[in-house]
Amino acid sequence: MLRKKMPSLVFSSVLLLAEITFAQPAASGTSNNEEWALAVAPGASEPHVSQPEDPALSRNFVANALRAAAQIRNWQSHLAYTLQNGYPLSDSWIASDRDQAADALRLASVASASATDRTALQQLLTLFVNVQSWSDARVDDERNLRLATYYVSRSALDNDESFQKNIDCTNSLTAMLASGRLEQGIPCR
Repeated sequence: MLRKKMPSLVFSSVLLLAEITFAQPAASGTSNNEEWALAVAPGASEPHVSQPEDPALSRNFVANALRAAAQIRNWQSHLAYTLQNGYPLSDSWIASDRDQAADALRLASVASASATDRTALQQLLTLFVNVQSWSDARVDDERNLRLATYYVSRSALDNDESFQKNIDCTNSLTAMLASGRLEQGIPCR
């Protein structure tokens, strides 16, 4: 498995406190693919997020965050399996996987009870957005007949920087959550 770095995505601390909703704009053209976006409370900025003093995560948050990380992993793994085996992509199951991950993420958001939990939630949100971007890129590749690389080459996913970054992030984030303690250096950027 290759490990490569990608540009980081930064979420504001306001996002952590805002109600997380997923807005669905009207579908355009003849595409069945739905585009989703995170909606954040107005006035969100990117203030510096200081590290919480107590690195312990709350039990309820850990349980819900682990479920969310598992759903996000399942979403990406399902898509990767489809690509590796040359099956056509289906907007309906991609949407279903994404929706399950979003629901689990909302539950983790509701369960976040401390600044430490919200810092970990920020990393989970980053993972969700990164997998969403990767998934959207593969759907776009299919529409433009550019999936041949994934269908022909067994090592295409090993060479896919975004995919590998998401795998590293998921593994590190899951280990952190399982330990119940907030850690620095999680590669979810």
